[in-house]
Amino acid sequence: MRARTVNSRGKKTLYYQCHDAGVVKDKTHTAIHAGKLEAYVEAKLYGFMSGKWFAPKGTGSTVRALRAEVAELESERDSLTDALTIKGVNRAKITTALAAVDHKRRNIDAQLEKALSDDFAAEWLEDLMKAGEDSYESADGFKKWFDALDPEKRRALVRGNVTIQVGKGQGLGRVSVDIR
Repeated sequence: MRARTVNSRGKKTLYYQCHDAGVVKDKTHTAIHAGKLEAYVEAKLYGFMSGKWFAPKGTGSTVRALRAEVAELESERDSLTDALTIKGVNRAKITTALAAVDHKRRNIDAQLEKALSDDFAAEWLEDLMKAGEDSYESADGFKKWFDALDPEKRRALVRGNVTIQVGKGQGLGRVSVDIR
């Protein structure tokens, strides 16, 4: 699939052209208006992500649990660092405990990175979490994020995460969108 500008009735309009357009001789594969397709893909992406991210055992719950562990480790590290300033304390034990906390933190960071990389839309999910909108009430968070995207980034998200087959004519009746 590629986006291209088509001159239609004196104005230029951006269309997504089916990957098979021009290859298939029977003209069944054509193009679809970019705005219509992006709105359709936005709805599909949100439905997919809300099922995957907000589900009780979805990626979101995994990330929330890992972030809670990180916060716990940070408070433990702070208390150990404060303990180093106390006179007469066994610094070797505290240093060993700090090293263990840092090791756990690196492991959790790796798990967190993997959990976020498993979701293709981790960027907007991460933005929602940072904005404190990580809840079921953030239903319009994706829409706000998607609408605020630069048009080129939006097209890259659409192109990079979906496989599109457009059937006869220009419309959404014969569009198949597969989320990767």
